[in-house]
Amino acid sequence: MAPSPFSTACNRRDLLCTILFVDLVGYTMLPVDGQVAAKHAMNRLVARAIHGVPRRNRLAIDTGDGAAICFIADPQQTLEAAVVLRGLLQRLHHPRLRARIGLHLGFVRIVPDINDHKNVVGDGINVAQRIMDFAQPDQILVSSPFRSLLLRTGELGPGACVSLGRLRDKHGRAHEVHRLALERIDRWSCRESGGDRAHPDGDGKEAERQRIAIELTGLVGPIAPILVARLAERGATPAQMRQWLAELLPDPAVRRAFLGDASGGVHPGPAAGPKGAGEARPLHEVAPRPRPRRARAAPAAVAPSTVAKSPAPRARRAAPARPEPLDRLESVLGRFIGPLARATLERALSAGLRGPELVAALAEQLPEGPDREGFLRAVAREL
Repeated sequence: MAPSPFSTACNRRDLLCTILFVDLVGYTMLPVDGQVAAKHAMNRLVARAIHGVPRRNRLAIDTGDGAAICFIADPQQTLEAAVVLRGLLQRLHHPRLRARIGLHLGFVRIVPDINDHKNVVGDGINVAQRIMDFAQPDQILVSSPFRSLLLRTGELGPGACVSLGRLRDKHGRAHEVHRLALERIDRWSCRESGGDRAHPDGDGKEAERQRIAIELTGLVGPIAPILVARLAERGATPAQMRQWLAELLPDPAVRRAFLGDASGGVHPGPAAGPKGAGEARPLHEVAPRPRPRRARAAPAAVAPSTVAKSPAPRARRAAPARPEPLDRLESVLGRFIGPLARATLERALSAGLRGPELVAALAEQLPEGPDREGFLRAVAREL
């Protein structure tokens, strides 16, 4: 079984998640016995609400008077969990137990807590709590990024979210906040019926969608293929996907590279295969489009012997026609993630990584399996 995306092995990178933050109203005012009973009831209801999401795709953190749940899953499931949880509380425990719920889309990092259990830190979890803080009892509030995600992927119809404007939290930070208008939602959402959806497998653009999913996975984590699939169901073209998904990337340089600006134009589509113009090559065989390289002043070259399994012969290493090791490493990485390779490599170099550590860090940007293994084999063979 594949490891969970929330494994502590991932704690060196940030993951994009949908986050549900809930707390019980008036919990701290209850006597101890009342707190224990409320806690047990809340735990049971949360377990029921998230039961449909595979355990490996969710991580629930106890916050004392509530819970924070991070999802690497279909955004619809996060929305459903919030609505189901609120419904269970109202049906089974109202008015004794009332809750406030906030939903957000943001980056988190998994770290061990003082008891060596998984914990979550990062701006994503902080904002989710702030969104929840704005809620009234029995309300579900959503952040602007989460609302945008739901609208883009067709999870909600028009009018399902009511804007509350820009609200400032206790630290003075402003947030665009929306109330989920449950009275306007049929069951959980207004997602389109299957008959109205596009059928992406037959439109000839699957190779480019796979390329987008691989590139985005290296930047935001394993939620990327889910978002690409949802946008494909909505009939989004690869260019439209890139335009919207780029909004998820906070680093302007990475965003430009993802959009293809690093190569001076629109991101290239799937390369033609060797057997004919209409046949796309496998992703691992697609070479990046050549682009002008910025001059590097005295680059801190990675010695070939530090990234290869065995040192290259001295005469070959000194051959003037051979590119610098960093350029070769960028070229190899570009076969797997396209024009994003330069920004990814420079980010790793700026973190002080060199030699085997540099190669290992770049490999972690690729999904486990054939892509990562192919990258490591290519590095060992060519550097």
